[in-house]
Parts: sequence; C-alpha cells; structure tokens
Amino acid sequence: MSEASRLCSGYYSLNQSFVEPFQCPRRGEGAALQYCCGFADLKYCCSEPGSYFPYKHSYMWSLRSNLSVS
Repeated sequence: MSEASRLCSGYYSLNQSFVEPFQCPRRGEGAALQYCCGFADLKYCCSEPGSYFPYKHSYMWSLRSNLSVS
C-alpha cells in the first residue's frame, strides 16, 4: 500500500475478524477523508496523507506504555 493510498487493503482486525478492502472516503463520510490511515489491524479513512503505519495497533500502544513508564 502506498503511503497516501485511497484504498485500504483487507486485514484482520484486533478481534481476528477479516475486514474487506474499502475505498476512501467510505459512503457517508466526508470528502476530506480520502486517505487510508491507521495500523495493520485497525484501518480507517482520514484527511492526513502518510498516517498509515504498517504495525499492529497493540504494538504501538506497548511503545507508548513503555515511554510513559520511563
């Protein structure tokens, strides 16, 4: 997936269910939400290109938790 892609590829969510690929913006969302954003296991449409991270959401939270403990 390119950094500023309009297509969110299919993925397995946090609860291990498969989410079908979708195009941004989704039906009912604002036209500004044109980029696929989020994480490998939690994708959504947003207005900021480059806001997709190829890591799992839980991994990113573990990094945040480790930083707040330090």
